[in-house]
Amino acid sequence: MRSEFLFNGVSRLSYGWQNPNFAAAVLVCLLPFVWVATDRVASRLGHRVYWLWLTEVALGLMVVWTYSRGGILAWLLAAIFYGWACPRQIDLPGDTSMARGHLFLRLTILVVAVVCNGVTQRFTGIAEGDPSAAHRLELWRGGLAMLSHHPASGWGGGVSGFNFMQWFQRPESTFGMGTMINSYLHLAVEYGLPALAGLLVLFLTPLFIGWRVARASSGFHRELICGAMAGLVAFLVSAIFSTFWNAGSVMWAPVLLVAVFVATSLGSWRGGRPRKEGVVRESGVRGQESVGEKAVDPKPSDLNHEWTRMDVDPEEPRVRVQESVGDEPRILPQIVGRAILAAAGVSAVICVAMFIVGLVFSAQGAWSFREEADGAVTFSNRVAGGTTDLVFLADSRTLGGYYGRELRRIAGEDGAGIREFTVFPPEVAPPAGLTGTVLAFGPRYRDLRALGPSARLVVVCPSGSPSALPAAVVPALLILPDVDEIGYDGAWRNWAAAKGCPVTVLAGAGQEIQVQAAPMLAAILATP
Repeated sequence: MRSEFLFNGVSRLSYGWQNPNFAAAVLVCLLPFVWVATDRVASRLGHRVYWLWLTEVALGLMVVWTYSRGGILAWLLAAIFYGWACPRQIDLPGDTSMARGHLFLRLTILVVAVVCNGVTQRFTGIAEGDPSAAHRLELWRGGLAMLSHHPASGWGGGVSGFNFMQWFQRPESTFGMGTMINSYLHLAVEYGLPALAGLLVLFLTPLFIGWRVARASSGFHRELICGAMAGLVAFLVSAIFSTFWNAGSVMWAPVLLVAVFVATSLGSWRGGRPRKEGVVRESGVRGQESVGEKAVDPKPSDLNHEWTRMDVDPEEPRVRVQESVGDEPRILPQIVGRAILAAAGVSAVICVAMFIVGLVFSAQGAWSFREEADGAVTFSNRVAGGTTDLVFLADSRTLGGYYGRELRRIAGEDGAGIREFTVFPPEVAPPAGLTGTVLAFGPRYRDLRALGPSARLVVVCPSGSPSALPAAVVPALLILPDVDEIGYDGAWRNWAAAKGCPVTVLAGAGQEIQVQAAPMLAAILATP
């Protein structure tokens, strides 16, 4: 049960799930069903349901002990939604007092559990520079910027975290992320905004349908539909703080919620359709409505009234009635169609907002990102008035797996003296006729063909023999590590001496070139 996830030296419990956030997401999806049971039993037996309240407290403590910010926030919003949604479906004020009281008790349990277990520091730490929160905010900011470059098709499945660290993560950051740690942003970045819009419609449509069906249902059906909707709200909130789509141990929970919603809605549709509830005044005789001063007999053939319950107030007698929506088979398609349109509208607003925010984030900073048709990546300097163009032939052995981040570190945060630089990944061969200052890392000098007339070649930590260098290509600078790990440094030094090529030596081994960004760039820019 205990895991390697810690907060202030305290284990964050995951209860067998991959991480505590997954555990919290499933638990908060199940909590509303306990609320339904508590409210249902309490309505029949009064408040003598201590064992159900103990179950609520136990599940709540399990959520709190995960120390999951998303899970706790989902619990809060789901409780508010359930405590607000269920009474909203009831027209008689006397039926709402118990639901309001239960909402107050549930919020009290949440606050006491959070405070007594020291979980408040998980939230206050956001403003105090908590690394977990800071890393996530940086990741989301970069993910939105990535979204602005591929809004329709996305970057491809399984590569969102890799591309973030390569091209959008701050060079001084070193944390690694495999996903966007946000289900919605992850889906949009990898598969595009249309995929996100479709998924949002899929999950929001049951909420809109459920609201209409719960409004027209009664008793246990209404409470169970509201519970399923509250559980779905909890899942949607939890999905903001984790990536769930590939986690089968979590995704069964929203599937269960939708299945309960569908089954309960069909049960409330018994007889062909849901019923619309209302309250009418009674003139003292059952079966008559007062319309102004004139009492008239209701016409069941026209209104199809079905008298279900009488709740007489001494001050203002009134009767609750249910009015069937009608026998037309069109009513279900109409409800579903309107719900889909409403869900599509909300989804469109969310997607457009994400795209606009991504454009804003992408326009910030000194460097602008651009992908080239041949697979290279170009960064242009927005701020400094540089004159030098750099071309990096990247090598993952020399620069590490996240070579793009290291090359951006070499170029510098403000890029003083650099107009733009282009990166050719290890799998992308450079074309002939390159211009500017070309830096070939490791074995990449072998990929060179003829350079442009104004090009300068800088060979950095070569991992092969100088005989492999094309005869027509003469380096303007050779950069070698102080520690020879490959065994070719001696040959390159002799070759440089014979050719009259200047040599710069970096402290450390070839793999430590990442920490030599400043002296390397200074040597490159100083070489005529």
